[in-house]
Amino acid sequence: MITRPEERVASPSNNFYFLRFFLLVLTLALIANIAPVIYGHPVIVSDNLTQNNPLRYLVSQAILKLHLPSWNPFAWAGSPLAAGFNSGAFYPLILFYLIFSPDVAFALFQAVLQAVFGLGLYILFFHLGFERRASRIIAIASPFVGYYAAQSVHLDMVGGLAMLPYMTIAVLRGSRAKSRNAAILNGLLLGVSYSLVVLAGAPEAMIDEAIFIGLFLLLEIVFTRIELSHLAIFAGVALIVIILVPEVQLLPGLSFVTASQRGALPFTYAEAGPFYPTAFLSLITPFLFGGPGGFVQPNYFGPYGFEEITIYIGIVPVAFAIASLIKLFMPNRLDPSRFNDNLTHRRTLIHLVVAATFSTLLALGTFTPLEQIMLYVPVYNRQRLPSRNIFALDYIALILAVPSLTRFLTSQGRDKLLLRTSIVVVAMIVIATTSILIFQGNFVRALDGIASDFKNMTEISISSLVEALIALSLVGLVVFRQKLSSRAASIGIIALLVIDIISFNFQAYYSSAPSTALTMAKTPAASSLVKLMHENGGRFGIYDPLLYYYGELMNIGTPNLNIYNQIQSIGGYSSLSLGNYEQATSSHVQASFDPALLTSQLGKDLELTTVLTGPL
Repeated sequence: MITRPEERVASPSNNFYFLRFFLLVLTLALIANIAPVIYGHPVIVSDNLTQNNPLRYLVSQAILKLHLPSWNPFAWAGSPLAAGFNSGAFYPLILFYLIFSPDVAFALFQAVLQAVFGLGLYILFFHLGFERRASRIIAIASPFVGYYAAQSVHLDMVGGLAMLPYMTIAVLRGSRAKSRNAAILNGLLLGVSYSLVVLAGAPEAMIDEAIFIGLFLLLEIVFTRIELSHLAIFAGVALIVIILVPEVQLLPGLSFVTASQRGALPFTYAEAGPFYPTAFLSLITPFLFGGPGGFVQPNYFGPYGFEEITIYIGIVPVAFAIASLIKLFMPNRLDPSRFNDNLTHRRTLIHLVVAATFSTLLALGTFTPLEQIMLYVPVYNRQRLPSRNIFALDYIALILAVPSLTRFLTSQGRDKLLLRTSIVVVAMIVIATTSILIFQGNFVRALDGIASDFKNMTEISISSLVEALIALSLVGLVVFRQKLSSRAASIGIIALLVIDIISFNFQAYYSSAPSTALTMAKTPAASSLVKLMHENGGRFGIYDPLLYYYGELMNIGTPNLNIYNQIQSIGGYSSLSLGNYEQATSSHVQASFDPALLTSQLGKDLELTTVLTGPL
């Protein structure tokens, strides 16, 4: 007998399985994150390199000196630190920065968040009544693929995304609470989980995840039998926690909003950064438009930014998710004896699909009429990057992958729908890759208007070929399923997932990780730089486009004034920054800061005592 989600409880036996699962994912995550640190190439790139990691280290230094991390004395004449959100000053995992060096602390931070996200999905699958083996396979893979993995370049974003499964569990169980204690506990879970989203420091996560979870809760309330007294307790407890706990971050943050880039900006600000429709192709071939740079893929040349459009959860989960989606909304295709047990809470899954669909429409921004309405919604219209709502698409896809995977692993027959789905995925990969090879330069010019940016497509073709081969292998597994034992089928699926995950992460991040502290600290130039900065307690202008010295700079806090091409603000431009100051002085807008300016009157006004121009 399959129990319904609201009837499933966390017994001591289940808690043991959860703990063992968490330790397994944590071990894998530690290997993935610590190994590059040992090698001397920690995967600290993009905003983490120039903003999130050094700001967290700065917070830790203030705490160790028994100061509140409220002020950053190294940006201009000083700027708010905690109020900038991006520093994540009050996020619990800041503890790692109090104990370890910045690169190690960062690796531990990422690893724990990955394990927390994977565990959350595993527990959610348990409460949805999913079979344990299929749940385990998808949950282990989840932190290393898709939008979660892509957003690992934004420590504040993954801090929020890691809490998403727990908020879903709280709504799922809290909206059906059969007792006052259950309502209180699930209200606490929802309140604490969302508070951690706020403390993580990403405004987009705070708003976008609230919309997704709020819509899911509304659907559950409207279409599910709920005892109103218990629902009131659940909602009341959650609201009290959400109002009280994150205020330590919200109060200083909101007080700074009027002086930040979100203070007085037109609708064009909120429209900035939609999810381009062509980016849906990254579901089947993530490097069709290039990658984040490095020695594997050519630099990304598609619409918007690589990390904001990458939604690749792997070929195998995509095929399974599509099959489940069809079965979910076409019950006549179901075999009740073999599939319905894997969808014990079909209505809840439909609610999650509806909420994810709405979030996906929000992600498309100006490409849908919905954007015109959202621009008049308070708070929402003061954030940019609507593309980040796309997290919900990957989230529901990972959830939907489990029922079809369960059917595949437990059935000895051929799943015709899954076979057709897999063949379609193969065809889509081939068509997309063939198109880019045929049109080549014209294709690139159509995307970014710069024909000179055209790159050799060999690496992209090889990557797509690997994905097509993985999909073809899945087709083979489905065709010969009746000849395979359940164990052999599981091993086959796991092998395909492992190959896909390793291939994706190597091309996306590990190939682009710069050499930082552990390598540069050994050079005489880096040692001289650190000595110079220790001797001069004043302010510094750093012009180092390739950030050769970044690792050593982290070890003493953060560059007092990091002037670096393509960085719009040192105060945290993706949340709250000195936007008005930059606009008034025209000193930092679009971040074109010529070294000559450092010796001009502006440099004198900023009281720069030392100017460094890097090894060149």
